[in-house]
Amino acid sequence: MKVENPDIPFADITARAGAFPWPPPWGRTMLRRPAGPFETMLKRVAPVALRGFLFYQGEQDSTPARAPGYAALLTAMIAQWRALFEDETLFFAAAQLPRFGPEPDDEDWPAIRAAQQAVVDSTPGAALTCLLDCGERDNVHPTDKRTPGERLAAVALAHVYDEPVQADAPRLARAGLAGEKLTLRFVCTGGGLDVPEEGLPSLRVEGAALKRLCGCDDALVLTLEEAGPTVRVRYAQENWPEAVLMGENGLPVFPFDVTVARS
Repeated sequence: MKVENPDIPFADITARAGAFPWPPPWGRTMLRRPAGPFETMLKRVAPVALRGFLFYQGEQDSTPARAPGYAALLTAMIAQWRALFEDETLFFAAAQLPRFGPEPDDEDWPAIRAAQQAVVDSTPGAALTCLLDCGERDNVHPTDKRTPGERLAAVALAHVYDEPVQADAPRLARAGLAGEKLTLRFVCTGGGLDVPEEGLPSLRVEGAALKRLCGCDDALVLTLEEAGPTVRVRYAQENWPEAVLMGENGLPVFPFDVTVARS
């Protein structure tokens, strides 16, 4: 049904195919039992020789109650996997959560995205791929597997095998506020930023009124009105952001949340 009609709602699928029994019955052999995937998938093959891991997860921890602990869990898991495979240098590539849902109150995907970024930044031999332009509103397991797979593969090729491929998505490097101009500078843009003429719907400015926005090479320049001593700029801080800011390398810009003090 999805192949014939990619936009079909899950309610229509259920009406035609019947309800899926979830969660399934609990038991000693159930996949979702505590440590089940680790015991039956990783521990059984370790310590087989490998170069690293490609990891895509975080949805189950996206509730406001659980999201604050995600960074500690991910950090511990990386250390445990490296110890299990007896190699503290194993490369770890994580997929940042894509878009999902029409802003459900019981989900906090931006917090998980931020935690994933923080863990990768503080962990040697780790990298993150941006999927902010991917995802489906009503499907936590989006049908497009090619895009995440190709981006994770590019990260591995670039960071592990030193291949000259475009792998790293643009990310905010520094910001400065002088007069009415707030300048955001980015790295890994592939030559510059591609800013749509209609602007950036998921860009939020606090502490000033945004008068004008323009792109200049690897920077965004915001012209402000009534700017105070500090200005907060947030991009793509929603569960389903309008991720239209891209680098010339064809990759979406990582979400960011920065407070800038006047110089």
